[in-house]
Amino acid sequence: MNKSIAEFAAKLNYQDLPEPVVTIIKHSFIDAIACALFGSTKVWSEMARDVVASENQNGTCIFPSFPKSGLPPSSAALLLGSYCHAFELDNLRFPGAGVHPGAVIMCPLVALAREYGLSGRKLIASAVVGVEALSRLGLATKHSLENRGFHAPGVIGPVGGAIACAAALGANSKQIMNASGIAASMSAGLLAFAKSDGGGMIKRLHLGRSAEAAVRAAQLAMRGFEGPDTAVDGQFGLLEAFCPEFNKIALTEELGSRWESLSICFKTFPAHITAHAPLMATLELLQTCKFSISEIARITIYASKKVVSHHNIKQPHDIMQAQYSVPFCLAAGLVVDLSDPENFNSDLLQNPVLQAILQKIEVFEHDGQAEHSWHARVTITMQDGQVIENDAAQFRGLPNMPMSDYDISRKFHLLTKRVTVPNHLLSDLMKMEDLQTLPGMV
Repeated sequence: MNKSIAEFAAKLNYQDLPEPVVTIIKHSFIDAIACALFGSTKVWSEMARDVVASENQNGTCIFPSFPKSGLPPSSAALLLGSYCHAFELDNLRFPGAGVHPGAVIMCPLVALAREYGLSGRKLIASAVVGVEALSRLGLATKHSLENRGFHAPGVIGPVGGAIACAAALGANSKQIMNASGIAASMSAGLLAFAKSDGGGMIKRLHLGRSAEAAVRAAQLAMRGFEGPDTAVDGQFGLLEAFCPEFNKIALTEELGSRWESLSICFKTFPAHITAHAPLMATLELLQTCKFSISEIARITIYASKKVVSHHNIKQPHDIMQAQYSVPFCLAAGLVVDLSDPENFNSDLLQNPVLQAILQKIEVFEHDGQAEHSWHARVTITMQDGQVIENDAAQFRGLPNMPMSDYDISRKFHLLTKRVTVPNHLLSDLMKMEDLQTLPGMV
């Protein structure tokens, strides 16, 4: 990684952070933990847990569903990252750049917290370091690696996570450079799941592997293990190897003056983020125009080129593909309340009402100027010929329409209603800057 980032990461302290940055990072920890708690209940998460638990490990990281003896940080990070991304609920960057801070930065830091006695302020500052580096790396890729079939969070996640973890462990700039160099060689993740008849569980594991790699790379660097300082931006480095287009300048652009942490976005629905704008636009039309779904003749979505190429899945074969499919998510949102993730289940795959709506949905690339890659416009044609439309450039959870403490708390309670956690967990996390150690999850 660029030396300027390593020096920035080694020097940044909690006292250097503006209050809005602290707030959004605390929200990101709360959101990540809530997503991981909910995700831990899914069958694919249980499979991963059983494999890890079979290795008879002991450790300091305790979490619901973990073995009672706890897990060491790297194994805990593997599970926490996978849990966090287990149901398309975790936070990410706006505009999209393959950046998922909750899963690949907050989760590995949680895994390290008790092992190394990290305070709330240390966790917050280290998370900021990771987000600032990871977001800039995402921008540097120009999100072009997904055109080649690589899943961006699995490729760039290890690097940003490793920088955060190394900073949390007190690394100097050289050790942080080594951590990022080691992590870059752990980059992986294919988008084959989006074009397959099955195997969607692997998408969840990509984020877990990134979190695990982040911990391992940081621990190795602290022991003196070296990685090439050109592993990200040099010849045969990550940018050159994975990306048909890239911009090295973005790696350090306005570093220390523009806080990328303020670009974190929070999800309302358990769906790929590109489905949020068309879904919210449609639900708003449904509420304001008071029509029945049986009156719909056709729904046309105008969205980004990537939605057309990657997310226009007409007949998803499993829940993961369904959550990745913009038309399916829109149809599902007309049949059930998707703000409760329990309602997004396998029964929807065969739901006749949903399937009938799905056949009426078409997706086209924007025919006009789009504000950003998640911007969508929805046009609904009724059986009687009436046409109504709604444009959704902005929606709740984006940086300029941020979730409040109440919104984040509501999501936390919604995701943890079937998981037993200490009553004080949320209130402790809301004031984590005052904590000497992370509160227990069980």
